[in-house]
Amino acid sequence: PNTANGQVFLDSARLADLLARLAAVDWGPGRPAFAAKLAPDVDDALLERLVATLLDARIDAIIVANTTRARPSNLHGTHASEAGGLSGAPLFAPSTLMLSRVRALTGGRVPLIGVGGIASGADAYMKIRAGASAVQLYTGLIYAGTGLVTRIKRELAALLRRDGFASVEAAAAAT
Repeated sequence: PNTANGQVFLDSARLADLLARLAAVDWGPGRPAFAAKLAPDVDDALLERLVATLLDARIDAIIVANTTRARPSNLHGTHASEAGGLSGAPLFAPSTLMLSRVRALTGGRVPLIGVGGIASGADAYMKIRAGASAVQLYTGLIYAGTGLVTRIKRELAALLRRDGFASVEAAAAAT
């Protein structure tokens, strides 16, 4: 869940407790799927602990990565110093790097959803090649509108064909 300072569930013990409580709920017929979204503002040691905790809890998917509190030095404009999470293009490179790290840590045992700065089929393809089995759009949709989805699908299909992949799954697995 989103929290005021974004830090509550960066403690793997608290995260494990939350996941155990969710697992203990009697959901009736058909437990809902659970995905956890990781923040990009974690070091490698914490990332390893968080991913291990999620795998131990048998999470259904991991979303990599949420908004960042970091502000790149090349970020300018009236909103550059605003509080809150930064999303969109400035998040693309760090979230894609984190995605490849999470893919290595999970070994493909859980689906990964790539997010952060996706505005084209090429962007989606880079997330998939880093290990994502799906991508999530947000900022790109705000700026480009719903036509972005059709454009990404068309561009992505061309890139998959170009590189000889029959599916997104095949491209993600080839990382």
